[in-house]
Amino acid sequence: LEQDSELSELTHNKKVIEMWLNGVEEEAHDVLAMHYGLRYTWYKIALELNKSVTALQRWKREFKSSISQYVNI
Repeated sequence: LEQDSELSELTHNKKVIEMWLNGVEEEAHDVLAMHYGLRYTWYKIALELNKSVTALQRWKREFKSSISQYVNI
């Protein structure tokens, strides 16, 4: 029963994040794929995308803040 609730929560979180991603630019997808998928550091992403590390971290905080009321992160 505990596994069912955990799976349900993960499924819910995935849906919320997918809905959020539908409304953002392609660059946001790239940042997430690089950081969470490819495990790039924020510094490497900044170099790849020609952005500042500060801007990327600000974007990450805004992202987490915008979905925090809907998911448990």
